[in-house]
Amino acid sequence: MPGPFITLYDYTGPIATNDDWDDDFLFQMSEAFAQARTSQFDVGGSDSAMIRELEPGLYTVSVNDVNSDSGITLVEVFELP
Repeated sequence: MPGPFITLYDYTGPIATNDDWDDDFLFQMSEAFAQARTSQFDVGGSDSAMIRELEPGLYTVSVNDVNSDSGITLVEVFELP
């Protein structure tokens, strides 16, 4: 998917969104990638990512393309220390 846009939902509706991961909290995101021991996205890329502290419960992540293009996505969830 060329321009993924993610939305996080809980039982009340949307609670967080992200379009380009490095637009928000670049340093915090880089630290989270290191803590999760996963590869970091390219700075300036169009990947989406977010950090959220969540209460126990059920959540849904929706992935759409900003230009309504189609494609394949992979959603990964990590628990950070």
